[in-house]
This record gives sequence, structure tokens and C-alpha cells, in this order.
Amino acid sequence: MNQKKIATLLIAVVSLGTGLSFHQTTAHALADYWVHNHWVTIRKTVKVQKIKIVNPMYKSRSVKTYKIHRGAHYKLGHYSTNYPWVLNSGRFNSNSHYTYIVRRGWNDASWFKFRLTKSKSIA
Repeated sequence: MNQKKIATLLIAVVSLGTGLSFHQTTAHALADYWVHNHWVTIRKTVKVQKIKIVNPMYKSRSVKTYKIHRGAHYKLGHYSTNYPWVLNSGRFNSNSHYTYIVRRGWNDASWFKFRLTKSKSIA
């Protein structure tokens, strides 16, 4: 092999390695927390509680309860503190005054599934 082919091969291998190191996998439903919110599809009807946030946190309280039905799509956050399942889209937009939570177990992901998006193939 001449040096030009070796250099091209070396650049290709380094580029591939760099690209794979920056590749982010999708969040696992039962990870301790998610870095970003993810679109999910609701699999079972669940109750959503609107929580009034006050300081100190233990004084926060539920002010209203809603139901979301199977098949609905929402952006969901998963956190390792206070409220593990927080909705952040549509009617249920959490902010600094109110947060919308789903009272399910911290490690219970049976009530939703990740929403798949169709990607265009390059062919």
C-alpha cells in the first residue's frame, strides 16, 4: 500500500472512532435520570397531579388532578429527586410555580413507551 492509501485509511478509522464516541444512545426507561426530556406515548391511563411548588419543598402540595388516556403523546422528564416523572408539554407545561407529575414508582416504566420517529433512509 502506498502512503496515500494508508493516510486515507487512518483518517477514516479516526473519524469513525470519533463519531462513535460522540454518539448518544436513547435514554433507558429505568436509568437513574434522563439528561433530556423525551417524547413518550402513554400505554395506560394515568393520573397527573398539578403540584404548587413552594419553598421549602416539603410544603409543596397537589392542587388539581387530571387524567391522561392511553395513546396520548407527551414530553416526559425522569429525575432522581423529589418527583421522578414530570410532564413538560402541551397542557402540562411545568415551570417554576407548578409542576405536573405522574405518581408512579421511580422505576416503573410500564405506563409509557418511547415514541419512535420515522427517519428517512439514504438510498
